[in-house]
Amino acid sequence: MIQNRSELATTSRRRTVLDLVETGIGAVLPERVMQSALSYDPESGLLSVCGESYDVSSGRIFVVGGGKAAACMAEALEGIIPPDHIAAGIVNCRHGSAGLRGIQVREAGSPLPDERGVEGVRDMLSLKDRYGITEDDLVLSLISGGGSALLPSPA
Repeated sequence: MIQNRSELATTSRRRTVLDLVETGIGAVLPERVMQSALSYDPESGLLSVCGESYDVSSGRIFVVGGGKAAACMAEALEGIIPPDHIAAGIVNCRHGSAGLRGIQVREAGSPLPDERGVEGVRDMLSLKDRYGITEDDLVLSLISGGGSALLPSPA
């Protein structure tokens, strides 16, 4: 995880500290946080988010969001909720990601907002009218650090 670990781990104490740092980082990686916070039962249509349950059996699931970890969060989400159970999704992040089937990952500027971010947010907002989102539907929002620059509209 720490790329120059071999250069830094020159003593037993340094190795111990590096182990602790790596354990801490590992605990807050987007995929681990998503897996601990969410569960989904496709048969019953129950989605649990941090202990709160939502019945999505009569509605659809949409995903919007932005931040430096948005693509990783979206990828983890597709590992929890099958992509064919996600009606549509758009997240803005600094770097694109391949391999997602139900959620579009858009590149946008960070730390400085740019027009790509504005366009991504406009597309997120257009999901409501394009899909006729109703109160039976659930919109999940994935926001991480950098979200203020990557989700720059509305101002």
